[in-house]
Amino acid sequence: MHIHRLLHQRSVRTKVLLALVVGVTAVLAFTAIGSATPTRPAKQQALGSSVKVGFDAALSGFLAPFDSLVTNGAKIAVDEINKSGGINGKTKINLVLKDQKSDAATVVTVAQDLIDSGAQVLLPGCNLDFQVALASIAQRKNVPVFSPCNADPTVPNQFSVYNPVGVGGNRQVAALATYMKSKGYKNIWVLNSNDNGYVKVITKYILANAKLYHFKVVGQDNYKVLGTDFSSNITKIQHASKKPDVIVTGAFAPDISVFTKQLRAAGVKTPVVGTDGCDTQVTLTTGGSAMNGLTFTTFAFPKAGTATAKLYKAYKAKYGKNPDSSYVALGYNAMKVLAASLGKAGSTDPAAIRNALKGLTVKSPSGDLHYPKTGAPNPKVNVAVVTVKKGKFQLLKEINPTLVAAP
Repeated sequence: MHIHRLLHQRSVRTKVLLALVVGVTAVLAFTAIGSATPTRPAKQQALGSSVKVGFDAALSGFLAPFDSLVTNGAKIAVDEINKSGGINGKTKINLVLKDQKSDAATVVTVAQDLIDSGAQVLLPGCNLDFQVALASIAQRKNVPVFSPCNADPTVPNQFSVYNPVGVGGNRQVAALATYMKSKGYKNIWVLNSNDNGYVKVITKYILANAKLYHFKVVGQDNYKVLGTDFSSNITKIQHASKKPDVIVTGAFAPDISVFTKQLRAAGVKTPVVGTDGCDTQVTLTTGGSAMNGLTFTTFAFPKAGTATAKLYKAYKAKYGKNPDSSYVALGYNAMKVLAASLGKAGSTDPAAIRNALKGLTVKSPSGDLHYPKTGAPNPKVNVAVVTVKKGKFQLLKEINPTLVAAP
């Protein structure tokens, strides 16, 4: 599909999506959306011969390029787990995928349908607003949730059934700040968007980590998600009283590509750094040569001889091509954490699962996932720093940040 046509469709859908998110959130708030105590306990039971896991994912629509990788990664993990006999060698995973079509209202309907059809565990796709909507339903039904993505590490504090698997947004940005510090950057310009929950949360942690790492924020501006004209943002950067050493943003593809391409066309050579939303081939195909030099943090990288490379090989064997990005590791990791914690808990009871996660370490293609013994179950894991060179992604380093802004 021609990229401009795709952008137009995504823009229209996003306007509808944002309206639906507001409506859905309002309804859920009325029914105790933020309650940490389940209001309608579901019947939980000890693990038997199988456990039904429902994946509420975007298999179509503008989020499909991300969620398709996550779900495909989950399938590979399920194949491995079941082939080895299942959880604790006895409980097979019955993974059921259902398409929420990148639509906020459908996310809630699908979650309810999965629970009504017997799903004992739920997984959401990689969209922060949708994760919260699904967690709200699961909380009221007392159904455990494992979230492959974890941009906002405060969500498990709001929902006791919700367990993140991916690196927290605060930790990912801390890794980016560590890299920026190593480059000698001091003055930063922050590009935010109030249109999207993910970008807003990442911006929150950019600003919080800026204080910890002693960066000076010399400018901040907002852009329109899926917009095609960044001229006003670029003009402000060009006329800043204090020139930035680097532009920092949580913008995802294709926005990061459109912005950077227009930035370079305007003659601005200031480095641009971002986060995992850049980790897709869309970044390269949309931005072309302008993307050279873009650096971002993400979940993993298929360096030869690593567990990530092994996963990529398994992906190619199953699907006939390499994955588009390291998002595939998130789905794989989610199923591995699910199996380990359910096996330790011995049941699908959310409280028992949350307790089982305390101090748990799970090996994964992203590196070892270390869950803390106390507090919210946000795992510590290394963060990959990737750059674009000659039109290809290249690994710069892996960082285990020691200085991290609070969630």
